[in-house]
Amino acid sequence: MKKLFFTLTTILITFSSFAANIDWTGNGGNGNWNLAANWSTGTVPTINDDVNVNTGSVYINGGVAAFAKSVYIWTNVTLTVKAGGSLTVTGSDKTFGLRNYGQFIVRGLLEITDLTNIPSLGLENWGTVEIAQAGVVLIDGFYYGIDNWGSTNNLGLIDIANANYGIQQYSTGTFINGQTGIISINGTRAGIIQHFSTNNFTLLDTLM
Repeated sequence: MKKLFFTLTTILITFSSFAANIDWTGNGGNGNWNLAANWSTGTVPTINDDVNVNTGSVYINGGVAAFAKSVYIWTNVTLTVKAGGSLTVTGSDKTFGLRNYGQFIVRGLLEITDLTNIPSLGLENWGTVEIAQAGVVLIDGFYYGIDNWGSTNNLGLIDIANANYGIQQYSTGTFINGQTGIISINGTRAGIIQHFSTNNFTLLDTLM
């Protein structure tokens, strides 16, 4: 029995060392993602971590490369990737890469890649997503590249590859591809855009 207990304990310790849930606390006194004191573990998230941004206004500065396994943005929370900054999300055993219920602003680079081959959503939006003219969103893999229930406004570049569907648009949401916006969808296995409401998808510029 002692040997079995030791084995199970070892397995649990090994698993927890590779995957962690990290909550934003803001205890560092500012909104800087790259400050260890702002996180519940006292460490900046890594590519192995499922991240909860559950309070305040958080930003990834220019020149900072941020990483996560998955990101969950809660209601009444703002996460901004500033110009020159980047956020790379690798996907996890969850059903999403990045799930947004708050406000998500991309002025730099967002890259979401499905490394798990689990049927899931790349960018799942229930809140507000704003992609600035200099913003770039790269999504590779997933069943739906973007699953939009909220409001998405694109003035930059959205590039989706290797998804069953590039964008799934629901009747509760609005999706505007603005005058400078470019949407590139390629390598999809089943389709480009699936509409549940044709009235709420506005294309003012390029769809490739």
